[in-house]
Amino acid sequence: MLDQSDLQSIKSLIDQSLAPIKEDISELKTDVSGLKTDVSELKTDVSGLKSDMAYVKQELSFIRQEIFNFGKDLKRVEDKLDRVIKMETEDIIALNNDVKELKQKYSILEQQFKAFQQQHAKV
Repeated sequence: MLDQSDLQSIKSLIDQSLAPIKEDISELKTDVSGLKTDVSELKTDVSGLKSDMAYVKQELSFIRQEIFNFGKDLKRVEDKLDRVIKMETEDIIALNNDVKELKQKYSILEQQFKAFQQQHAKV
């Protein structure tokens, strides 16, 4: 049978054999603790990024709506400009016609005046 000194030697031998393993386990526990901290920080970062993305999506939606509204406003302005240009073109055409008509009337009056002068010159 084993006496106390044999058991003490076996225990010492096992402790010596397990010492590097215990040291590795201790280091692994430290590493795992560090990893847990890193994972926690990453979760916080991801949560912040999700909030940022939600904000960016909201702002992008707002910008799209503003661009759409600007497009509608621009179309409305273009339509008004087209109407104004059409009206001005019609006015210019009407004025042109009036000028032609006045030139014709002037020409007729000029001819009548010349005829009148010729009649009075004979008298």
